[in-house]
Amino acid sequence: MKRFLIALIIQLCLVSIAISGTTGKLAGIVIDAVTKEPIAGANIILEGTMRGASTDVDGEYYIINIPAGRYTVSVSYVGYQGIKHPNVNILIDQTTKLNFQLSEDISEAETIVVTAESFKVQKDEVTKKITIQSEDIQAMPVQDFSELVTAQAGIIQIESSVRGISGFEDRGIEEIHVRGGRSGEIGYTIDGMYITNPFYGHKYSWTQLNDFALEQVDIKTGVFDAEYGGAISSMINMITRDGGDKIQGNIRIQTSNPGRIFNPATFFSKDKSAPFDIGQRQDVLRDNRLISGGFGGPVPFTNNHLKFIVTGHKQRSSYGVWKFDNQTFNTADPYNLDNEFVNQLDTIAGWRAMGFRTGWDLYSKLSWRINNSMKLDISSWNLKTVFRTMNLANFGYLYYEEGRNIDTQTSDRQAIMFNHQISKNVFYDLRFSRFYQKMFIGVTDNGKEDGRYLNPDEYVAPEVDIDHFDSNPFWYEFIVSGHDRYYHQNYAETYEGFANILAQATKHHQLKIGASYRQHTIMIDEIQLPWLLTPYKEKYKKHPQEAAAYIQDLIEYDYMTIHLGLRLDMFNSNHEYWDDPYAVDKKLVKSHWKYNLSPRLGFSHVITDNATFTFGYGKFTQLPTYRNQYINEERDIKTYSPIVGNSGLSMEDMTAYEFGVNMGVDDNTIVQVIGWSKEYSNLTSTERIPQFPYSYTTFLNTDYATARGMDIVVRRQVPGKYSAVLQYTYSRATANRPDPWEGYRSTQTTRTMPKREILMGYDRSHDISLILSYQINKKEGPSVFGFFPLERTRLNLMSMALSGWPYTPVIGNVAGETNSERGPWNFTTNFNLRRYFNVYGIDMIFGVMVQNVFDRKNEIDIWPATGNASDPGLRLNRLVERGIYSKTMFDRPFMYSRRRQIDFSLEIAF
Repeated sequence: MKRFLIALIIQLCLVSIAISGTTGKLAGIVIDAVTKEPIAGANIILEGTMRGASTDVDGEYYIINIPAGRYTVSVSYVGYQGIKHPNVNILIDQTTKLNFQLSEDISEAETIVVTAESFKVQKDEVTKKITIQSEDIQAMPVQDFSELVTAQAGIIQIESSVRGISGFEDRGIEEIHVRGGRSGEIGYTIDGMYITNPFYGHKYSWTQLNDFALEQVDIKTGVFDAEYGGAISSMINMITRDGGDKIQGNIRIQTSNPGRIFNPATFFSKDKSAPFDIGQRQDVLRDNRLISGGFGGPVPFTNNHLKFIVTGHKQRSSYGVWKFDNQTFNTADPYNLDNEFVNQLDTIAGWRAMGFRTGWDLYSKLSWRINNSMKLDISSWNLKTVFRTMNLANFGYLYYEEGRNIDTQTSDRQAIMFNHQISKNVFYDLRFSRFYQKMFIGVTDNGKEDGRYLNPDEYVAPEVDIDHFDSNPFWYEFIVSGHDRYYHQNYAETYEGFANILAQATKHHQLKIGASYRQHTIMIDEIQLPWLLTPYKEKYKKHPQEAAAYIQDLIEYDYMTIHLGLRLDMFNSNHEYWDDPYAVDKKLVKSHWKYNLSPRLGFSHVITDNATFTFGYGKFTQLPTYRNQYINEERDIKTYSPIVGNSGLSMEDMTAYEFGVNMGVDDNTIVQVIGWSKEYSNLTSTERIPQFPYSYTTFLNTDYATARGMDIVVRRQVPGKYSAVLQYTYSRATANRPDPWEGYRSTQTTRTMPKREILMGYDRSHDISLILSYQINKKEGPSVFGFFPLERTRLNLMSMALSGWPYTPVIGNVAGETNSERGPWNFTTNFNLRRYFNVYGIDMIFGVMVQNVFDRKNEIDIWPATGNASDPGLRLNRLVERGIYSKTMFDRPFMYSRRRQIDFSLEIAF
């Protein structure tokens, strides 16, 4: 019976097709302003759309299947004065409550326009989530989407090259942790369809939509509904814009060196310098250049039934800029005593730009309103990024960038979405997408991006400055020739189909049922250390499958909202694995479909008119990454320190609880206090298995972790003036190991693996952020002879404070207790100032963005002997005095986060 049930669900998924929501609901009541009696038959319309409803005998109405965005809602009834409510924000997966009181007016006078409403607690919000609107996305003082995400308390990104997961920066993979979880526990979607790389289980750092394509970003860090899966810590859903009712467009130019704009031919050139430089030295060297924009509206002669939008960006900058000390080698006077402790290669003082990044993306979408009940969206997205990191964990390449890898990441995505509202109470979605991602890592013959990529047999082993050992006593410290360690290419092609149907079954029950199916094609061809006689090689193509189904009931009463759901996740890696990796006589077995059921519950109970109590519970599962399942598919254990993948891995599990209180302090302020707990089990791990004649390491499901904490969120909003969000997270993250490969790196066996949870290096006890938006409207602000110089100005400020990371202290040459000390706090303040002008009906926006306003030197790495980034400690200092190491070895400004950055922008909107 169990097999039959699984097979039946798989077949349903194969013929079905999404899961993540993209629409919201509007509901409320219409009453007589004097008698307070309900008005039946009143008409509610979303202007500019074909959506509307009429009130029932109780004066109640609801409109489902509304795309996320802002609308003007109007209500009318014969004999009453009409009301218009502009700027009503519809959020995905949420019910926006909007009530009306109509006044009798026999003369049917002019419609009343509501200008503002109190800032109230959202009574159907059962767990913590953050929703960011398009105008806020474009105005935030961030350089990329990851900074937008990590600006939220409880979400942190590891910037350190040294403490980051090995190989992540080289491959352009971002390491982000949510509420004390491991990296790779975030699900990223665009309009409900996944863009996570299936091979690594993460998102590439620059696989992100330009901000002109976004309508809304929904970040769920708490217990999320059963319709969301594939991640255990967070879901981030990006909702794209449709074309509007009239032709509109934007174009923005941004640069850290405004001197570039005086010769546009140099703007994106990789070789030509600016005619002259404007700005602080580090910004001139960073040389950030960005052009982005969008254009859309109705397709002519289609009576507004067909709309389009095209957006994109192109950018070039250095990868990073650091300020080195002034102790350099004096080549003009080699025997100068100041040269005694300086490496001969160290000849550049002060600021240095290292690495580079260039990239572009192009997004287009065509929306066809077939009729009042059907809509078809077709979208396409292409992007490419080429970069050279300065992964300074590999410190030896500091003076030889030409030998470092260059990464090229390309992606393209096509999607079709069909929405059909069958009746007032029922609609369904069908969605299909293809997402292709490709990465190539290699070294060029001239060390530049325009060079010819070397074949693996052309790689030469890295060499130090042995030819100058007589004149350079520190010849052994840095690499001066040869090539980096990777020749790598992979691609992942994912076909994904979704179907879900939503029915407002009764006034109080909204049912949603859905299913999904994904088919991946994963290819990898990698050679590590190509110059060896027997380098490490990895080459295969696999076709794993994934499927899921869910059922969700949204129960809504005036006093309570309940989210009740059940989710089924399944996957089959379509590969072979050892049935018992510990056995001497191992047998190969074929993988099979594995499944996991995940119940979800969330509810919000009204305490007062402006206060609620919330509770959430859920089981969450996540697939082990395919890299860990397929690596070394030949199961060759005769190489040095072999590791073997395991397609018999089970899903990783997490159980989460969340409870909180949301209170409206006044008409403009809401306070949330949320407690949460997460218990992890079956996490992917690595263990060394000692056997004769060859020992090896393999992947198992033996790791475990715990994370607990509390969030405090204060939101204050005065419409048309300012908004402020203050977030604070206190948390504690413990685990037996920090990531799946730790057992391999430490050659841990069943006997030596940690038997208890310890504080993790990615733990941050305190995480505080303040996000402030303030605007000065027309004819406001200081006046000078009737002129208002600051009118139509918007300031967005973001301040963050993050407590230090745990580290293991070293006393003398002996390591202390693991992660028993903490590094220093980090403090950062960014702002973006935008001044709007109107010239002949066209908006011009001048902006200045400053990151790390106070130019604070935040330590992101420290020396374990001293607990700071500037002093390596007594033992290493003595080795410098004895001439074993040069001072150059310990001039490491990259142990600090980026210094102050200033970018200027000009935007034209029409």
